[in-house]
Amino acid sequence: MAYINKDVDSLFASQPTVISCDIFDTVLLRRSISEPRRQWMAATRIVRRFPGQSGSISAVYLARRLSQETAYRGNQLGRSGLDVTIREILSRQAALLGFPPESLEDLVAIEIEVEKQSLVPNHVLISRLKQAHLRGSRVIAVSDTPLSISDLEGLLHSLIGETIFDSIYTSADCGGCKHNGRLFRHVRGAEGVDGNELFHIGDNRHSDGDMPTLAGHNAVVRPRSQVYIASRVLDSALFKSTQIVRRKGAYHPKPAPGAGQSPHTQKRIVLGPLVAEYCLRLWLYLSCASQDDRSVALFCARGGIGQRIAFERFLARTGLKLEMRRENLLVSRVIASRGAVLSQSPAASDALAYEFKGGSLRDAAEALAGEPLTLGADWDRPFEAELFFALLEEDPSAKALNSILVEQNNRFNQHLERLIGSAKRVLLCDTGLYGSTVRLLQAARPDIHFELLLLARSNYRGGDESHFAQTVGLLSEADQYGLNKRSSIVLRYWHLIESLFELAVPSATTFPSVAELDSLSNGFANSSFAKTDHLVGESFKAASEYLDELAERTFFNRIMADSIDSWRRLKFIVITPKKPDVDLWASGPRGRDFGRAETVEAITTLSGPGLMARIRAIRYSRWKEGAIAKYLGWFRAPVQWALEAVYLGRSAILLLRGQSIR
Repeated sequence: MAYINKDVDSLFASQPTVISCDIFDTVLLRRSISEPRRQWMAATRIVRRFPGQSGSISAVYLARRLSQETAYRGNQLGRSGLDVTIREILSRQAALLGFPPESLEDLVAIEIEVEKQSLVPNHVLISRLKQAHLRGSRVIAVSDTPLSISDLEGLLHSLIGETIFDSIYTSADCGGCKHNGRLFRHVRGAEGVDGNELFHIGDNRHSDGDMPTLAGHNAVVRPRSQVYIASRVLDSALFKSTQIVRRKGAYHPKPAPGAGQSPHTQKRIVLGPLVAEYCLRLWLYLSCASQDDRSVALFCARGGIGQRIAFERFLARTGLKLEMRRENLLVSRVIASRGAVLSQSPAASDALAYEFKGGSLRDAAEALAGEPLTLGADWDRPFEAELFFALLEEDPSAKALNSILVEQNNRFNQHLERLIGSAKRVLLCDTGLYGSTVRLLQAARPDIHFELLLLARSNYRGGDESHFAQTVGLLSEADQYGLNKRSSIVLRYWHLIESLFELAVPSATTFPSVAELDSLSNGFANSSFAKTDHLVGESFKAASEYLDELAERTFFNRIMADSIDSWRRLKFIVITPKKPDVDLWASGPRGRDFGRAETVEAITTLSGPGLMARIRAIRYSRWKEGAIAKYLGWFRAPVQWALEAVYLGRSAILLLRGQSIR
């Protein structure tokens, strides 16, 4: 993108009608203090301002980081084009810390105090702006910032000592951002000028160069020096290093579960804090989406229903509020795939090719139909997506299959539309990992924008990632286990995590009639734990006991402290289990689903005697370390650590190459 090739002297000499200026790093220059360090400075002040109420500085800082990161991520996926405000971020931080609502303006004041300490006026530019104003140019400020216009006016006045702008436009108040260009369109309309009458000055090539130019304005980009940028990066690295040292110094590992502790207690200690952390992050994300009163959260059967039961329990114990409609969606991959198959989308092709690799066209057809079919001999050929769609369209024997697909898809759409109602933002909640359900639903219903909130997100199958732009992994986003992502340990034994939430009901294959569906939905209407006690497993009950122990005002500090230990325990349970650990944590057989009756085991059963049978069983097990402990006896430890070394070596190589393990 080309910008007007003028330096600032030439710009001011041309006496433009309107001069628009970015604020941060243009009119007000940031010192070499990174954003994480500024947030730590704010956390320190909060602890001093609210003694005895806020917990540790680390907890206050973490509440702010989580609130801010989730707010921006949710805003990005929601595609509203609006920006996040500081009061949205700090109100959620206050809720996590148990502060009363009236504390919000105190937190905003602390935020502005830290900004004052971190900024210095650009006196040279300010002088030129004053001179331009005297010569008749209108001088305005345009800033992407979570601060409101009144907040920014106070900040500018305290640092400069006077008002130098005729008007101020911020993304927090004006319904758009510089980054997406909407703020410049708003400014153009508000100022009532033609595009070439406005010159914009800023430091960011995209937001202050590309976007105003696309909006028809003239732009001059004045980036900060490379030395300054390097100093900010260095400060951030030093701060993060300090944080690591602080965490290690503050961490006091709890005693390992003793022989006297029951299996139920051990599961509560390990799984309870992780379920609570998931619920906390889910609340943060959904509370961001609830800013839009036309949003709905749909919890996807089966695992999503278990997640909702835990989530509702978490809200009741912590006192956190969520003004968002929540519903249970009866869906499965096979149900979601029918609409995509009817539209012959690439999503359906990929899903069927993955599910029926090595199978026949008949296998796929009968799985989609949910019943045996009378089909021609061509359907016994090996599965190929292109041939499948051709036969579906042209083969007379596929008439019954087509009728079933249309009827089943219509039933599901009626169910989906009834739950969505007038909502424009639809958030699906499910376990994970790849998110094929949302990809299939989006292909079948392009008129609805879905967002998918998973416990963990991973492209473990190396497939298309287009739907990842609308998919969030609340606890983990990684394609493989790695050194620098503690939560990626769930990928080493995903069956444990997924089975935790799934109710003891079969995965849906065919969609019920409206009357049957209403009866089923009413049974889960309130996600009452008492009503579903017979459907949840022992691990879920143990984790729920931890949720019951949480208390308002102190829950955040407890969850964050306990989860550190839980992640550590889970890691060693997964990578170096002993035989008793395998007996306790093996998840048992799980259905392959997608209309099929076959099951898969976390630990594959031996096919015969001898060492080679044991090696084969280990190779095909979903939890390889558990299989090693079960089948190799005393030799398990060196083999488990050798396998861990392979994983860590691969992760280290990727990091050294500058590649993400995502």
